[in-house]
Amino acid sequence: MLLYIRKSARILALSVLFGTLFLGHAWGGGGQEAAPAQASVGDAPSETGSGMLRLTVGRPLETLNPHQQAATDTADFLNLITGKLYRFAPGPGGVGFEILSELAAAPPVPVDDEGTVWRITVRDDALWANGEPITAEDFLYSWQMVMDPVLLNHRANAFHGSQVQVVNALEYVVGDVSWDDVGIDLIDDSTFEFTLILPVTEFMLMNFFSNLSVSLVYPPLYEAGMNADRSTTNYGTDVDRMVSSGPFMVDSWRQGSEYTAIKNPNYVFADRIWLAGVNNRVIAESGTVMQLFERGEVDFVELSDADFQRFREDPRIIEVPARSVQRIVINLLSTDKPILQDVRFRQALFFATDRATSASVSSTIPANYIIPTTHVMNVDDGTLYRNTPEARAILTPNLGYDPDLARELFDAAMADAGLDTLSLQLAYHEGVEARRAVSEYLQQHWNQVFGGRLQISLQAVPSSQLAARLREYPNNNNAFDLGWTGTGHDDFNPVSALAHYYSGTARRKGPYFSDEYDSLYETVLAMPIDDLQGRLELIAEAERVMLEDASFVPVTQGLGFGLASDRVEFMSDGWSIALRYGWKWARIVD
Repeated sequence: MLLYIRKSARILALSVLFGTLFLGHAWGGGGQEAAPAQASVGDAPSETGSGMLRLTVGRPLETLNPHQQAATDTADFLNLITGKLYRFAPGPGGVGFEILSELAAAPPVPVDDEGTVWRITVRDDALWANGEPITAEDFLYSWQMVMDPVLLNHRANAFHGSQVQVVNALEYVVGDVSWDDVGIDLIDDSTFEFTLILPVTEFMLMNFFSNLSVSLVYPPLYEAGMNADRSTTNYGTDVDRMVSSGPFMVDSWRQGSEYTAIKNPNYVFADRIWLAGVNNRVIAESGTVMQLFERGEVDFVELSDADFQRFREDPRIIEVPARSVQRIVINLLSTDKPILQDVRFRQALFFATDRATSASVSSTIPANYIIPTTHVMNVDDGTLYRNTPEARAILTPNLGYDPDLARELFDAAMADAGLDTLSLQLAYHEGVEARRAVSEYLQQHWNQVFGGRLQISLQAVPSSQLAARLREYPNNNNAFDLGWTGTGHDDFNPVSALAHYYSGTARRKGPYFSDEYDSLYETVLAMPIDDLQGRLELIAEAERVMLEDASFVPVTQGLGFGLASDRVEFMSDGWSIALRYGWKWARIVD
């Protein structure tokens, strides 16, 4: 399946460096117009590849188990080593993208006229990195395990948390039905039939099966790693407890410091993989990474504000918008701090948040919205949701900053609660400098806006622990007061950004309950796929309702600028929504 992308699609973002709006390509390419570098005529990748791509990451690798992955850095690595039914790749000549049938034999085949029953056949020549055949049974096992009601995997909502909703997937996750009731059937040795609740298009289904959460795990080792009551598995906790199936395979993992993947000679498209491997070193200090880059020891560096000023004219710069909005979740179920249940208090925090300054101290984009700038509303022409009149109409003036209104709401809520002062704890991601900087700023700023009556204490928490704390609300109403989070979604389906907040979604990061919101979400899912305008209007209305309920405070969306080494030749034009950096397709020329 080949799709060409119009280069005119744009995102609007606030430059924290210049205080002005700029235009950048998020759909078809990155922030540069240069034509992508291509291999010279006659060249072809060798069996083992050539050249090691040397990258750095800010946080250690969490796991090699795609069912448990939470952090973006971990997902980026797992996407290199994990096989999928379909995968995005650069289009011919580096223009746009195509979707490869990676472990599928062909695109999905519709069975009914409504788009709710589809068949996908697994190709018969795919191999694990250890040389064993990849079978349809391997996929079936992987999907059953990601949804397993006892394991409670981090990605358990894989088959019910988006427009692609398999019949009885949610019911299986919560333990209401057996696996035999789930709408995934192996109708012969290699062909699956999927029965869905909602209609989808071929593109939507191929995009869905390119996701990491529905990729492969190696059944023998997954089973061998189970504990006695099958509530956990040690699959992916070290190199010897997993098997790779993607373009690369794990070579080494020094936990906390470094991990490396090398080219997988058994990969079905090995003839498109130039690299010998990808090495990731864990280095949190940006200054250290820049020193290594300037010494030629790493191939990519994310630029600080000061570094961007130095390199702003460098043609190698790549512009990268983050794919999620960073928000502060408010525990509206708290009984220790019942004022958090008062919508006026929650709205006070929303309007007291100076997002422009928050973005400045963290080198990000101010965000008074929920659905990020990367989400595509119309796949055919690349129209971005945030650029539509409907999405713009729901945004509050001045980036949502209104300290006078914030004080009015705060005073009313505090008076009714019989409080003169209030102390709350804000938990943020340990080791994430941007989150620490904004937390410290808001700690001071909120106190100032509210005349010293709101005291915020800060707590740095490892990412996985913070996510678990936010999810604890069904069993512990007082698990947290305030906590940072960001949730990634399907960029080609803005509805997916709403799924996380629906009351029927399992394992949400923070409580949110609204009959009006749930009704809007259910309605948009049931609408015809081709009614783009109708879906757009309902998505915008659902976002408006959620913003007014203020169960969390959206603050920023990440925006980065990177610099790639001269030795890296991209097979696509910089960063894009479909391909990200496209590291796996790049070439090293020393």
